[in-house]
Amino acid sequence: MEKSPFQFSNPVLRTLRMQLNDGFSIPSGGSVPAETHFQSYVTPSQTEPTAVVSLKFQMGKSDNRFPFFLEAEMAAQFAWDTQASDATVKIWLSQNAPALLLSYLRPIVANTINATGLPPYNIPFMNFTAGRSIVEQHK
Repeated sequence: MEKSPFQFSNPVLRTLRMQLNDGFSIPSGGSVPAETHFQSYVTPSQTEPTAVVSLKFQMGKSDNRFPFFLEAEMAAQFAWDTQASDATVKIWLSQNAPALLLSYLRPIVANTINATGLPPYNIPFMNFTAGRSIVEQHK
C-alpha cells in the first residue's frame, strides 16, 4: 500500500445550526420524516495544485411537518500531485473529497440530533458519483 497522491488538511466544521420545531408530533407509526440535501463547493487555487472543498448538508425544514431543521458544513483543503490528469483531479474533488468530508460530518450530525432526545439518525453512505450538485467557485 502506498500514500495517495491526493491529500487533505484537517477538516473543519464551518457551520452547525439546528432548530427544533415545537409543533411537531411523532406520527402514530413512530417514523420521523427525514428530508436531506447535500451540495459541495470547490474553490480551486489559482497558483497551487490545491482546492478548498466544502460539503453542505441540510436535513428537515423549519415547519411542523418535521421535528427540526439542521444545517451543517464541513470543509478541508485538498492537494494533489501535479502529475495527475485534469480528469482524475475532477473525480477526486467531486467524489472523493465530499465522501471524505461526509465521514467527518456524520458523527457530528448524529450526536447533535441525539442530544435533542429524538431518535438517533445516522447519515447513510451516499453515492457521490450520480445526481451530484457541485458548484465550482473561482477566487
